[in-house]
Amino acid sequence: MEDKLAYTITQEEFEQMQLEHQQKIRDILIDLVKKEEWEKFVDTAICYPEAYPFSFIWFDKVPSELKRKFAVAAYSHHGDSIPCVRKAIRSLSKCEAPKLPKKLADKEVITVYRAGEEDITKCKYRISWTTNKKVALFFLNTWQGKHATHLYEAKIKTKDILAHTNDRKENEILQYRKVFDITEITERQC
Repeated sequence: MEDKLAYTITQEEFEQMQLEHQQKIRDILIDLVKKEEWEKFVDTAICYPEAYPFSFIWFDKVPSELKRKFAVAAYSHHGDSIPCVRKAIRSLSKCEAPKLPKKLADKEVITVYRAGEEDITKCKYRISWTTNKKVALFFLNTWQGKHATHLYEAKIKTKDILAHTNDRKENEILQYRKVFDITEITERQC
């Protein structure tokens, strides 16, 4: 019977492999920037969240029609915990208005919800809200005490929505400082 060979790597070897991988991604992105192949650049950058701080260096050079795709996909993959992703989402206010689903586009003002840990005075600065109260309740009930201690309801004008995504089946709208009439809801069950 043949013995299986086991190979383990040291921490240093692992870190070296990571550095080489990151450099390879950077080289690919730099080449795409030089060639001004922006669609390939965005598609490649989206696939490598570990390179977001590097790839977002060129966000301002990305053509307008690709900025929303880039920012929203980065947000969907990694949330808004990376400063460059938050900045990119906020900058969408300078781009053409997003295409919204008909049920939102036909309204001037919509109601949105958020489960979060922030105080009511700070929740208007949070990017992610949902049009589905059950989604917000899910996050409150799942993350209560860790990342969500409050459930908020607010209004937003559809013209102030920076982006809409349902990539994670959360009916998210992305905004910055545009929600109003914010109230805390005390419900805890779906």
